[in-house]
Amino acid sequence: MIAAAVGSRARIVRAAASLALALGRATGVALRDTVLTREELDALMASALTSDEPPNGRRSLRTWLEENAAELGARYARPR
Repeated sequence: MIAAAVGSRARIVRAAASLALALGRATGVALRDTVLTREELDALMASALTSDEPPNGRRSLRTWLEENAAELGARYARPR
């Protein structure tokens, strides 16, 4: 849904955790940022970043994407 909204041709591929971390580190060096940590990857793999609770928001992701697609991915931002 996000890829379609922003016109991305990127594909999600299955990869070993070690490869994902290595690529994340290499990307992080290029961006001078931390892209993916071992803890984040472990949480993603354990589905610990999902919730069984109903959504708290009132707007759907699809609606928000339609309204903001032109802004997504236009620049890289990191917390300071």
